Amino acid sequence: MKKLFVIFFSFISILSFGQTDTLILLSGNKLPVKSFSKLKNGMYRFDVIKKHKIKSVDFYPSELFVVKHKNGSITKLFSKFYDKESGLNFTYDNAEEYVKGEIFAKRNYKFTGGKIINFIIGAVSPIVSSALTGTIIFSPLLPFASAVIIGYIKNSPKVFNKRFPQFKGNVFFKKGYIDAMRNIKLSIGTKFSIIGLLSGTAGYIIISKIL
Repeated sequence: MKKLFVIFFSFISILSFGQTDTLILLSGNKLPVKSFSKLKNGMYRFDVIKKHKIKSVDFYPSELFVVKHKNGSITKLFSKFYDKESGLNFTYDNAEEYVKGEIFAKRNYKFTGGKIINFIIGAVSPIVSSALTGTIIFSPLLPFASAVIIGYIKNSPKVFNKRFPQFKGNVFFKKGYIDAMRNIKLSIGTKFSIIGLLSGTAGYIIISKIL
């Protein structure tokens, strides 16, 4: 009987969490939320659902795009701004294209070759560091530097235009895609560099003891 009650309340909990709104950030990330409010300091506080638990998270207005409600309506939280880096004026419509570009990159961009390269560089870095300096203390420098360099190369609009000619004239979609692609490369590249570094260091220590 007790188990039935547990199953029943678990089922009710899942149903209640399923009826959620979706916060879409300007970064293209989507978060399930139950409610939100604007604070006196100008920030927004959202009740974000994560692993069937609710956690209050504060966001700056510049991080927000829209909230898509479970009934289909949309609350626009975006405020137009000028991006000095690109020289682009972001209105709501432009920002919508930018976010679409980010989401498109997150769904379609594959970094398979980069994962392998970063892992290999991380794995051999103890050997390189030992050969050049006589110690493996400086091993992390090489993989982290390579992760950053690889993260920033081939992110130009020309490369994008060649791969996706159908979006060639959509400046904001293009920028969203390129920004998301760079962030993906930096994040995944750093992760695999660390994995490679740990593997290489462990291997170096084992081999050193054997020899």
